[in-house]
Amino acid sequence: MSFFTGMLLFACNNDKPDADAAFTNITTNVTFSSFSVKNDIPIKKMGPQLGDVLDMQVMDSFLIVSTLRDSAVLQIIHIPSGTVAGHLISRGKGDNECLNIATILPTSDKNICWCYDITLGKFLKINVPKALSAAAYIPEKTFMLTPATKGAKSPSWINDSTFAACSYFMNDCRYFYFNSQDSGIRKAGQLPSPGKGWPDENPKGKFSLLATAYSANMKKHPTDDLFAVAYNVTGRMELYEGGKLKRLIKGPESFQPIYTFKYDGESNIPVQNSKTLFSNVQLKVTEKHIYLLYSGRNEFQTCGQKILVFDWQGNPLSMVNLNADYCSFTVEEKGNQSLIYLINKDTGELVSTSI
Repeated sequence: MSFFTGMLLFACNNDKPDADAAFTNITTNVTFSSFSVKNDIPIKKMGPQLGDVLDMQVMDSFLIVSTLRDSAVLQIIHIPSGTVAGHLISRGKGDNECLNIATILPTSDKNICWCYDITLGKFLKINVPKALSAAAYIPEKTFMLTPATKGAKSPSWINDSTFAACSYFMNDCRYFYFNSQDSGIRKAGQLPSPGKGWPDENPKGKFSLLATAYSANMKKHPTDDLFAVAYNVTGRMELYEGGKLKRLIKGPESFQPIYTFKYDGESNIPVQNSKTLFSNVQLKVTEKHIYLLYSGRNEFQTCGQKILVFDWQGNPLSMVNLNADYCSFTVEEKGNQSLIYLINKDTGELVSTSI
C-alpha cells in the first residue's frame, strides 16, 4: 500500500485547462465585507438536548431531527412547546428501519417528507402527523438505490418518483436526476478541474476521486428548477437553473481542497487531514434565500460560527455571527423574518434565533 502526500492547492490546475475559465462571465467573487453583518443576535434555548444531529427540517409546527445514536433515527420536536412529540423509525437494517438519515427532504406537502439513509442507500416517505398517531408506523413508501445510482449524496425531492443528488461515483457531472424506479438518469453540470499533483481518476465502478474530493451539499428551490450546490472543503457555491450553471460564487475565503491521498490497492481515496479547511458545513434554502453554515477552519472543524445568506441570484446579503460552534441548523421564513434553529456542538442543545 502506498500513500500520496497531502499538498496545499493554490490553484485548481493540473495538465488540463481550468474548467472555470469557461464561466468567467458568470463568476462572482465575494469576501466577508460583501455581507451586511449581524452581531450579538439573541440565542434562545428551546429545551431538548439532542446530541449528535445529522440533519433538521421544519415541517409545520414540528422540527424533524435526525440523530446519530438514539434507538430511533428521528426525533420530532413540537416547536411551540419545545418538547419531544415522538420518536420515529427504529435504527436497524430491517425493511422499515434505517441506520443513519443523512438528509431530510421536504416536499410540497407540509405533512410529508422523504428521508435518505446514506449508509443503506435507502429512501423512506414519512407522513409525520400519521406517524405520530400510529402505534407502529410503517413508512408510506420505500425504495433502494440501484447500482446505477449508488453513492448518492445530498438528494432533493422533485416529485415522488423523481429526485436529484450529487454523487460520490460520477465524475462526469455535478449532480444527476434519477427515478425511484431506475427508469433513467439525466446528468447536469460538471466538476471543477483536479488540483495540481492529484493522482489520476479512479477506475470506473470505484469512488470517483474528483467527485469525492469536491464533495458538496445540494438543495433544490422549493418550487422552481433551481439548485444551490455548496462545496464542503473549498470556498465555492454554484447555482443551477434547468440543469445549467447560471452563477459561480467563489469565497468568502479563497482556498482549495487539502488532502492526503491514500491508495488502497485499487483506487486513490482523498483523506481529510489536520490542514483540511472546511467551508460550507450545511446548506438550507427557502423560496427567497440560500443559507450556509460556514466554518473556514481546519482540525476537522465540521461546525460553523457563521451563517451566510444569499438570494437565488447569488447576491451576498447577510452574515450572522453566532459566537459559538453549531453543527446543524435549519431555517423557516415567516414574512420578513427568518427563524433559525441550531444544535450547539459542545452541549447538544437545541436553540433558536431570528433575523
